[in-house]
Amino acid sequence: MDRLRYRSLLGAILLYALLSSPTPDHPGWIEAAIGALLILACLKLPLIKPHSTAVSPALQISGIVCLIYGSFIMLPTGLLYQNNLIDIVRDFIPFLYWLLPIFTVDLFRERPAYARRFTLLLWLCGGIIALRSFRFDPAGYVFDLLMPGTLPAQELYYLANSPLTLFSACFSLFLLTQPAKAHGLLKAIFSLTALTVFLLCLSAMMLTLQRASVAALVIFYVLVFLHCLYRRRWLGALILALPVFGILIVLPDIHTLLNAMVLKTQTYGVNMRDLEWLAVWNESTQSITRFIFGGGWGAVFVDPASGYDTVSFTHSMISASLLKGGIIGVLIFGAYLSIYTGKLIHLLRLYFLPACMILAPFLIDVFLYGAYKSLDFGLLLLTIPMLFAVKSSILLNINHPSCKT
Repeated sequence: MDRLRYRSLLGAILLYALLSSPTPDHPGWIEAAIGALLILACLKLPLIKPHSTAVSPALQISGIVCLIYGSFIMLPTGLLYQNNLIDIVRDFIPFLYWLLPIFTVDLFRERPAYARRFTLLLWLCGGIIALRSFRFDPAGYVFDLLMPGTLPAQELYYLANSPLTLFSACFSLFLLTQPAKAHGLLKAIFSLTALTVFLLCLSAMMLTLQRASVAALVIFYVLVFLHCLYRRRWLGALILALPVFGILIVLPDIHTLLNAMVLKTQTYGVNMRDLEWLAVWNESTQSITRFIFGGGWGAVFVDPASGYDTVSFTHSMISASLLKGGIIGVLIFGAYLSIYTGKLIHLLRLYFLPACMILAPFLIDVFLYGAYKSLDFGLLLLTIPMLFAVKSSILLNINHPSCKT
């Protein structure tokens, strides 16, 4: 049964990377198939194990509380306020993605091989998602011929926002500097793949002016380079210089892109996030009931950061929790996220660079982007307890006694 669940999870991830998008405006049979595979991956008896060794009790209890509040309070609240049914569905399904670790992390308990394949697939899927995003660039017609898209063009823009894109870029940099067990041609192919994935992800983020992601990647690049110098891995430091030359070849007009990012920052600042928070606060304080319980799934507001359109999302998971779940939702979901944050801090002390690969997209999605509503975010959360479930750092392939729940 576990093998079937595991393969269903991998199948859902691969189908998502090839044919879907982080926040599809027009979900169809592809999203239905992904949902069916995820349901199959989550099936286990009992659904919640009281004494599971794969997930910490605090995370398990917090996840159950989130599930109860989101399903039995926020869902009826959205229906009571007569929110748009499509908006309710588009909120509720991503909410279930947040709980993916609770129902699937047991698959990796004492199974390092499962975790390695899962991590490798996430890395490659990040590259696939970045590759598909090139349909937005006029020079990307070659990629369109190689991998024809199945979605309307307006949805593909969000591919570069995918948390997996940043994760894969960081992971590629890390892999390029690590001593490989393979030799000869296999090692060359592996290194070339890592370099290609890195360039694809970086190019996708720069062409769509993803300032926070690019800034995080540059910081991680510097950290990896300094790590190589500190460890006297001269070959790794030399390899890190290759992407710089690759960028100049793939993006000869990089100076124009940097100027565009500067202009975007001067024009929009941090994309009016402060005004967005104020708009959410005003919407949430219309009544004491709305302040306490929120507007439920599907709640909308006029967002200054989205051209003053009426939208059902915010650019921060925290402000979205306030809008839709009220102050109780902020406390419940905030507690749930704080457990992941604590685990990440613990991982930072043990494996600094691998933890940063997860921390960067995690912070961006929680505070700056709306990608917390994507399957990627749930998968990113899953990697955190997964490392503790297998009692090893799969990203480093070494054991450590402290990696326990």
